Amino acid sequence: MTLCAVLVNSLHLVRYAAELLPQLPQILSQSQPGDRFTSLRQYLRNVRRAGFYTDKISANPALDVAIMHDYQEAKFSLSPTILDYFHNLNYEFVVLSCSDNKSLQATTAQLNMAVVANLGNGIALGRRLRK
Repeated sequence: MTLCAVLVNSLHLVRYAAELLPQLPQILSQSQPGDRFTSLRQYLRNVRRAGFYTDKISANPALDVAIMHDYQEAKFSLSPTILDYFHNLNYEFVVLSCSDNKSLQATTAQLNMAVVANLGNGIALGRRLRK
């Protein structure tokens, strides 16, 4: 009985893999880690440290997978610039990861920032304005 179930599952896996194989190049070309933030690197070449801000709300952001995924992806992509999530507004430049462009506009107004580079989809580099 168990051997029969293993064989049936194996056949399903082979069929599923055969269906995905023609799509593999397209899937792999769509996204690599850090792709969403890579274009910001040119603006941070001479910036040693910057903040990282997201509009996602969490009771415990350090353990929130969605928040930390974006943060880690940005850190990977923008290295050697060091990104600080927990003291993000202490820096002149802040990498912004918002849910959409409307939220990005509201965030930059609320945080008194000018947008240096807007990559679309809520990803941007902001510069804190002096008061």
